[in-house]
Amino acid sequence: MAVVTSQVVGLNRVLARITAWREACSDLRPFWNEVLAPRYFALVQDGFALSGLKREANGQFVGGTRWAPLSPRYAAWKFKHFPGLPILTRSTELRESVRWTGSGLGPGGIWEPLEKSLRLGTSVRHASAHMKGRWYGGREVMPARRFMEAPDKATFAPLLKKHIRERAMAGGT
Repeated sequence: MAVVTSQVVGLNRVLARITAWREACSDLRPFWNEVLAPRYFALVQDGFALSGLKREANGQFVGGTRWAPLSPRYAAWKFKHFPGLPILTRSTELRESVRWTGSGLGPGGIWEPLEKSLRLGTSVRHASAHMKGRWYGGREVMPARRFMEAPDKATFAPLLKKHIRERAMAGGT
């Protein structure tokens, strides 16, 4: 009878690395707060500044659709009552509610990072009308001007992979 024994060199290190990977994947709140939020809400603010157009960090425009202009009647009224303010702005309430402060959103902002999911948005009353538009009697009276979209997977998935890898490597050594 022949008996073969083996020993895995560095088994504790391998197990620690596996545990670190599992922990890095089990709670995504650090990613939501440290990586996604600052970048995503910077893009939202950029959309306000560019009336709906989108650009990358290097300044290159990547798409989006410029928001529909104000109707001539409303534009004249707004110019008289709120001179110089851009589309989607009569007060700073909506824009400030989706401004990242470093630890959360402004007043009215919804920021609920969970282990595996995220809820974000704004509770500002008129936000829904801007996102969906407004209809009356089967006629559009205000076009939709979408100022928030779901975070782009093509942008944020690579950042998530990098974040998990860095956390796992730091925890498994």
